[in-house]
Amino acid sequence: MICCLVYQNKVIYISDLLQEDFLYNVLRDILQRPLLKKIFELQAANKKPERVSDSIKNELRKYLKRERKKSLPEDSQFWEFECRFGQTSDTAERLNASELIKALDRAYDAAWERCYIEIISKPSSKSKTAPDTQE
Repeated sequence: MICCLVYQNKVIYISDLLQEDFLYNVLRDILQRPLLKKIFELQAANKKPERVSDSIKNELRKYLKRERKKSLPEDSQFWEFECRFGQTSDTAERLNASELIKALDRAYDAAWERCYIEIISKPSSKSKTAPDTQE
């Protein structure tokens, strides 16, 4: 009997898991992935709606900036952000990090009472492309 699991669309066999470095990297990826998962109230009784919206935008920008400053693993070039936005966690749709503020503005214009935002940061597996040299 061969035991295996699927991790990041790759089949991993038990013999691979017994290697210390590999197991450490897999567990670090799974357990210590930075995450923001929060329901924001868009309407507060004692605050102007514009200020509530501004404070949420400020919190999102500060979180993204803080995550980008963290040190990267050796094989990564930059941080990628998997974002979800919606009224609830069930109805949340995937977005780019650059689209979060626009989506928040649309929710504010639609008079939502609250919104769900999830941001998962992960090191990119993409590599920078080398510039073409012309002679």
